[in-house]
Amino acid sequence: MYEDHDYKVLKDLQEINDLYRNSIAQDFLEIMDKDSTYIFGEGEEIEAILDKIELKRPIKGLSIVKNGKIIASNLKLKDLEKLTLDDNLKLVICPKNDGTIFQEFSRMLNHIKKENISILATPLRLERMRGRALIVKTDDEELNVLLSGFYKVITSYRRKAIYSITASK
Repeated sequence: MYEDHDYKVLKDLQEINDLYRNSIAQDFLEIMDKDSTYIFGEGEEIEAILDKIELKRPIKGLSIVKNGKIIASNLKLKDLEKLTLDDNLKLVICPKNDGTIFQEFSRMLNHIKKENISILATPLRLERMRGRALIVKTDDEELNVLLSGFYKVITSYRRKAIYSITASK
């Protein structure tokens, strides 16, 4: 009896999360600048965006999108470091389940303006943080401090949360 109920609750939560992911994708696509180059990290929220613009990519790895087309996918950070970077470079990321953020982008972040970073997270993902700040975790302590602060996090269609990001200790 309880197993059926637990399964139904989990299924309902998954459906709610899917609705949030799709609404985040819709919101992001409306504000996406077609002339900019985007580096998309990993995460279910990002997968929803790429699905909406019918850009298929492997589950793992980073993708680069320009003019609505994937120009590279399944990249590792070391692959990104070899690319020529421009001023319109934008980063789209999701926090990890443990609340860390930026970890895999350590060396890239010196080339990306803070205002060109988009953070996506469903309300359920943020709820798991229980009010704790997200943690900047790179291999550069100065960069951790530089990236700390308050960010707008897209949580659903035309909804954002102001969320604190602090340097790891």
